[in-house]
Amino acid sequence: MGLYDQITVIGDWCRCSEGHDLRGEPLQTKDLGCTMGDWILAEDLRGEPGHHGDPVKMPLSGTLSAYTFCRECPSFLQRETWNVLSAWVEFEIDLDAGRLIAVWRISEPSADWIERERAAGSIGPMPLAQAVEECTARRERPR
Repeated sequence: MGLYDQITVIGDWCRCSEGHDLRGEPLQTKDLGCTMGDWILAEDLRGEPGHHGDPVKMPLSGTLSAYTFCRECPSFLQRETWNVLSAWVEFEIDLDAGRLIAVWRISEPSADWIERERAAGSIGPMPLAQAVEECTARRERPR
């Protein structure tokens, strides 16, 4: 996974395809220099880079790719590895001199992801807490 930066969003656009509010789930990005910095995105992007990586010049103009997962959408358990799989949500964020211009959710709809995981033979769908519990239980079983 490596280094990244975190963005806390203040804005009601930060939702999965099913409309679940993701503002409590910091977005990760590799487009701010992978410094392990903390940023806030409201009408503009502000914050501080961390002490790693190579910080980008601010104020930033361009497109950021940022991502998280939805804790409210159903999760799955991957067979054999017992990894918990959750609905991935990715955004493209356009900035001009640090000011928020536009945002697009570019990840596939959760419903499409759910159908793909079913077809792949993953176990579920189920609530995230149940998937984590099942993962723990299966990994503790002797092989």
